[in-house]
Amino acid sequence: MQVRSTLRKSQIVDHVFRWWENDISVVPVKYMTKIPMRPWRRWAGKKQPKPVLESWFSNAWPCNLGVILSGGLCVVDFDDPFSYLSWTGRAPHLAESYTVKTGRGRHVYLWLAKEEYYTYHFDGGELKCNGIVVAPPSVHPSGREYEEASEFSRILGVAGIDDIGVRILGNEELPGWVDHSPSTYQGKDGLSTVEAIKGAFGIGQFLSQHTTLKPLGDGTFVGVCPFHNDSNPSLRVWPDEGRCYCHAPHCVAHRRTDVIAAAAYLWNISVSQAACRLAQEL
Repeated sequence: MQVRSTLRKSQIVDHVFRWWENDISVVPVKYMTKIPMRPWRRWAGKKQPKPVLESWFSNAWPCNLGVILSGGLCVVDFDDPFSYLSWTGRAPHLAESYTVKTGRGRHVYLWLAKEEYYTYHFDGGELKCNGIVVAPPSVHPSGREYEEASEFSRILGVAGIDDIGVRILGNEELPGWVDHSPSTYQGKDGLSTVEAIKGAFGIGQFLSQHTTLKPLGDGTFVGVCPFHNDSNPSLRVWPDEGRCYCHAPHCVAHRRTDVIAAAAYLWNISVSQAACRLAQEL
């Protein structure tokens, strides 16, 4: 792997301390991946000492930059620019909030008045209220850099997730519930249920039950797509990212697909039902 220039390292450091100055915790992420290189949960909602960050990013170079979502900070993760543009028409007052161009779509950062702890699915992406998101000037696994599309200083606030302008699938926390209201269920080791599901059911291992996956040598796998009548190996799988994608335009997986959505497609049920079923298997 080619190490990036000193200037690029300087840019990463500048961004690290920009977040730090705004009391938002960050963590080094493996270069061109979304895999954190340091334990980060203990720092959710806590400001790391400056020497700790200096040591982390100095020893981890080359690396990406991960922002820890906590304290009400959330990211609306759009799968593609079209979903994002559709959203800006529904919520133009929020479109000026800090926005990042990702490898495929957009990340819009918002502050929630009441802290949430889960990842929610909506038609066109995810609302991430916990975990880590990769931020500029990191490099996406596709090789594209994360780019700022608006000023960092403007992270707008909303009262709650119902005010963001996306329709949460089922309007409930995806993993498991009894009375169709948001659940406080926590998975193993304090993970949210969505995280626990994704950790327990690796996308590669799950799909291997339905198709044969062959390694391409760069950490990705290819196989005949199980979601449609595929005669060519059009499915690509990124185990480290926990996602797959089908190149056939008519396929339901012709967008970023995690293990929960993959299960829903294969079992011909809703995403919420698939999450329930996987949570029960946990």
